[in-house]
Amino acid sequence: MPYAPPYTITPKILSLVAQISEALTGGDLVVAQASPQLRRQNRIKSITGTLAIEGNTLNLNQVARIVDGKAVRGTQKEIAEVRGAIKAYEALAHYQPHRLKDLLDAHKKMTEEILPDTGCFRQGNVGIHAGKQVIHVGPQADCVQFLVRDLLRWLKQTDAHPLISSCVFHYEFEFIHPARRLWLIYTSSGFQRFSRSRRAIAGLVTPSQNNPTQSLGISESPVGLAFKHASALL
Repeated sequence: MPYAPPYTITPKILSLVAQISEALTGGDLVVAQASPQLRRQNRIKSITGTLAIEGNTLNLNQVARIVDGKAVRGTQKEIAEVRGAIKAYEALAHYQPHRLKDLLDAHKKMTEEILPDTGCFRQGNVGIHAGKQVIHVGPQADCVQFLVRDLLRWLKQTDAHPLISSCVFHYEFEFIHPARRLWLIYTSSGFQRFSRSRRAIAGLVTPSQNNPTQSLGISESPVGLAFKHASALL
């Protein structure tokens, strides 16, 4: 029987989907999509914010200089993290939705300067701690590739609304924790934007150069805020 992630559609989720859909029809979205400058600015914001979660201290101006190929003051590791995120972004147009090798290639591009085991699934077990308390233990390493394949297969075949399927994918992907820093791929590079249709509303699942959430800046737009709330409900 094909794998299907367990989740429940609640009235609150339906309300959030409606709010996001309404926000996506606004005039500001059209302007943002048409502006290469705004898309560039929000890509820089996305890279900076995502890497900051992992402790990268480079600011917006420094990241912008790296994007422009200019030198900045910073540790070799932090600069390498930014270069990797840039490479992953630039490759998005060449990736195919639901293709496992593209997911791993994105991981390789983003981490090849900072990790020894890049472009592959983790080989050991993993856990997440909150202080001294273990709050999550990932599936065993020998199960990871099968779990990811099942998840990508579900994502390709599901009839769920793209906003719903992207949230479910995000949650399940985090639960599996397939590789070191692999979660950064869908946060910074947009791999959570897979879907069955490239014209899916919000583009929250499909990678695209015209992705509204990339052009608006998912962390700051009404769409992004609603997306975060929807993710928390699943």
